Amino acid sequence: MIKHTPITKDIGSIVEGTFDELMALDDIELRDLVYRRKALVFKNIDVSADQMAEFSKKFGRPWTADMYKNHTKEHFNVANNGVAYTIYDDKSYPRLYKSLTWHCDIANEKGLEPFPFRLLYCKELPTKMTGGSTDVADLGIIRREWAEKDQHNINLNNLKFLYNSWQKNFTNQKWYPALDKHPWTGEEFVRYNAFGNDGAWILRTVIDRAEGELRLTNEFMRELSTSQIEATDFLEHKWEVGDVLVFDNWATIHRRGDMEILEGSEGRRSFVRISIDHEFDKMPPYQA
Repeated sequence: MIKHTPITKDIGSIVEGTFDELMALDDIELRDLVYRRKALVFKNIDVSADQMAEFSKKFGRPWTADMYKNHTKEHFNVANNGVAYTIYDDKSYPRLYKSLTWHCDIANEKGLEPFPFRLLYCKELPTKMTGGSTDVADLGIIRREWAEKDQHNINLNNLKFLYNSWQKNFTNQKWYPALDKHPWTGEEFVRYNAFGNDGAWILRTVIDRAEGELRLTNEFMRELSTSQIEATDFLEHKWEVGDVLVFDNWATIHRRGDMEILEGSEGRRSFVRISIDHEFDKMPPYQA
């Protein structure tokens, strides 16, 4: 069993150890822990991108160069072991910070498995800044608390979302039920994502009713989902250089917190970012 320190009651744990000690951890036990805690933090890591690419394989099947070539126009690098990674900063996706708040990655992109792990390894931070956290929330909490709170009398079983590609808006459209289930743990959760007509994953929300569909506006859904998410005890990770954050997009939703770069600051908020597809078939049956 891997020793860890919970960050909040429901989400996030810190796993301590040197990089060599982390590499020696059992892969299945590590995946079991991140599925149960939804997000893991590792501190004081000082390694190369090649070494971090090797560490990423402990969680699943990292993306290769072909997945970037066929999916995005991002500039990427390839580690010695064939793992592709990006050097990610807050200018990588200008429209992301213009239009999106809480969201899940790789929700409905053609040819890619949905909701991979994301690994962020902090390599640099501005010398003078405030904020800039990465916030990660547990979508299962919203499902569990739905009946206990006044959710505008919305029946989750009748709620559905029209997803599309974020990379190529208005393509690859498909309806999904709002009530989803984690492929390994079986936990139910509300499949929230970014709502909007541009630069978002969910274009439309409807409630199926006997008298016909009722459409809910994106503005209403943004306000509803944001209020529910921010009412949870979410993980607010305040970065330090050398931190590694790994989170499960299947069970969580995340955002970048408000940030201000102060006058006279040097450097940037920069990460090695690796996307990692799940390998649920390698996991033993889930035991609560």
